[in-house]
Amino acid sequence: MVFISKIINQLLSWIKQLVVTRNTPLNRYFEKLIDVFFRASFLIILTIAIFLVLLFLCRISWDIFQFTHVGQKYVSLYAGRSQIISDILNSNLISLAFDITLSSFISCFFISIFSQLFLITRYLYLPRGLFGKIIFFGLSMAVPVAFNIQEQYLLPSFAHAYMLVLIPTLCLFSYCFQYTHQLIPEIVDIITYIRFQISSRMPELQKKIKSLIKNK
Repeated sequence: MVFISKIINQLLSWIKQLVVTRNTPLNRYFEKLIDVFFRASFLIILTIAIFLVLLFLCRISWDIFQFTHVGQKYVSLYAGRSQIISDILNSNLISLAFDITLSSFISCFFISIFSQLFLITRYLYLPRGLFGKIIFFGLSMAVPVAFNIQEQYLLPSFAHAYMLVLIPTLCLFSYCFQYTHQLIPEIVDIITYIRFQISSRMPELQKKIKSLIKNK
């Protein structure tokens, strides 16, 4: 894992040297964008790998559990629930891990963009500790992901989908807030920038209007 991280950092430095030649705001932003892209890609790959290992461990544990006396009783008492678990764990786990992780990242990223734009990140997310962020953001951000996975994999209940997507979402959501906080301006900054551009160009526009009136 350290070796992969070194390779990514080296590639990142090469791209920065090739693309970012002048120290302008646009180039600095592009440099930051490249950095976030590579870090997000590495994070997604790492999360898929971790989630895949957990799914394989769950498959092995479930197979062993079904052969035990308690497991056989559980299967007989909760046949429907047991069938759902078996169907999930006997599916293509690589595809499952990829779909859930990618869906979690996209959902968390768009929610964090909205939060950054409308000051939710500044006033509600950043002041909280890790436990507060998990309770108020991580757990709730798994809800839209669960709805998507439930519909995609035709799961019979929301609870099964939610438990399935919870771990990848918790792994990803805080990094999505971190990335959007670096890349996305707040709505206040956007309005201030627009007002500044308008006010700075107003004299020039007034001169053009006056010249047009005189020409008429």
